[in-house]
Amino acid sequence: MPGRLWKVLDRIRLVRARINTYYHRALGARVGAKCLFGNGVRIERPWNVSCGERCVLEPNVWLDLATDQATVSLGKRVFMGRGAHLLVTDGITIGDHCLIGDGVVMSDHKHNHTPDELIETQGCNSAKIQIGSDVLICVRAVILQGVSIGDGAIVGPGAIVTQDVAPYSIVGTPPARVLGNRQTLPK
Repeated sequence: MPGRLWKVLDRIRLVRARINTYYHRALGARVGAKCLFGNGVRIERPWNVSCGERCVLEPNVWLDLATDQATVSLGKRVFMGRGAHLLVTDGITIGDHCLIGDGVVMSDHKHNHTPDELIETQGCNSAKIQIGSDVLICVRAVILQGVSIGDGAIVGPGAIVTQDVAPYSIVGTPPARVLGNRQTLPK
């Protein structure tokens, strides 16, 4: 009995994902054939988003296009894990056959912060993010403005990518290291 119930629940999940995909297509997103958008997928300004065929956006993915000029382009067979968040003011392009892990954040802009005026009034600098084909970006990695990641590259879990990554490179952050001791900090 549990096996049958699981199959029924899985079928319901699939139907809901198809309905969610059609909903975003109706709002203006250019969505290829057989794409699936999970529960809670949010796309701001969907008319500036294009997805190739068979893209999968897991539940709670957020494509946060902050301006009317912002664009997101996903190639064929792109998988984005749960809770991935793309903050876009300019553009993010992801090639074919890419795997984007859970909780990955990509931001193509940063706030200006000169000390002589309020940060909120200074605006942002932005530069497009380019990700090649056949790229793996592991869980909770952060990709920042202007970065280009070459074909076949792997970005390790928790990595913060601030510079270009050559094709077929493997990048990541070093293991945790001691930064200090709470007992020796000034009180």
